[in-house]
Amino acid sequence: MEGKIVIITGGASGIGAEAARLFTEHGARVVITDVQDKLGRKTEVENAIKFTVEKHGRIDVLFSNAGIPEPLLDIRDLNLEAFDRVMAVNVRGAAAFIKHGARAMVEKKTRGSIVCTTSVASVIAGTVVPHGYTASKHALEASEIEEIFSETANLKGIVLKARHVADAALFLASDDSAYVSGHNLLVDGGFSVFEVPQQCRRDAGGASGIGAEAARLFTEHGARVVITDVKDELGRNVAVSIGEDKVSYFHCDVRKETEPLLDIRDLNLEAFDRVMAVNVRGAAAFIKHVARAMVEKKTRGSIVCTTSVASVIAGTVVPHGYTASKHALMEASELEEIFSETANLKGIVLKARHVAEAALFLASDDSAYVSGHNLLVDGGFSVVKN
Repeated sequence: MEGKIVIITGGASGIGAEAARLFTEHGARVVITDVQDKLGRKTEVENAIKFTVEKHGRIDVLFSNAGIPEPLLDIRDLNLEAFDRVMAVNVRGAAAFIKHGARAMVEKKTRGSIVCTTSVASVIAGTVVPHGYTASKHALEASEIEEIFSETANLKGIVLKARHVADAALFLASDDSAYVSGHNLLVDGGFSVFEVPQQCRRDAGGASGIGAEAARLFTEHGARVVITDVKDELGRNVAVSIGEDKVSYFHCDVRKETEPLLDIRDLNLEAFDRVMAVNVRGAAAFIKHVARAMVEKKTRGSIVCTTSVASVIAGTVVPHGYTASKHALMEASELEEIFSETANLKGIVLKARHVAEAALFLASDDSAYVSGHNLLVDGGFSVVKN
């Protein structure tokens, strides 16, 4: 974020204020807008964008966080005047900021980021908030956020803080999420999954491709890594190249088998069984035994799995939702070749590093309140393609 220009709406308190502090800690210059006159600067949307461009020359990041709450009422008692106010601020206001922010980015030819806070109610009905756009996005004080979400939390021993949302916004606004686009990152402690709620890493498939890149990136951030694979020479070479004081290699036969892209009528069931045995059962076995080790040592750990965009959108360029981006047999050049043919983002090519950076975020304390979530590193493919 060093040197980036960020505008944060609803930045006078709560998540917005926490994000302003966090972004500046990482080298950004921040303009906050709000209607809380004593805490922030009251301004019209277009004027706020104009002010930022005139002061700093451009906008790199728009963090649209402003919003207002609404009483939780039975739908039969809905106050339509209050509803109109919420829609005007939380929907139309956000749209206006995105419109003018995007115009400024295009005019200055800036490859920017637009990040919006919204609510878990946008993906699961019947939650503790009245509308999908009113809960987590509004500039609540930290104590209010904690009180509201502690009543419905799934994660034990951790309480949602404004900082958790700010950490996610920082990741999405930074170059670490360069190939994440059009994605809804849920900072809800696994609520939407369950309600209808000095570290050491082990990387399976770590001898090449995404796994090897993740091993390098994790050690750069202070972790000690054990990589497992069947490619012994490659695995040992990775450990030596990074440093055997940081990385250890362990042979484990959980190869990521690939399967030809065939018409379903020509499906080879023997190949299908091999893929399922390795990519699903093998992953499940690792998760089972690692989870046991974490519980036994009373470790608050992270389990991160790579999968494929095909798990959320049908008819893509891969045969099954678990076979494409997850297998470590792919070298970086192969990843680039496959995904460059279907990419939406212009001027950027998917690298193993992009997936590794997402894995680092999910494995770190920065994602402490992200649980059970599918973070898509697909350049917006699943949003745009059908």
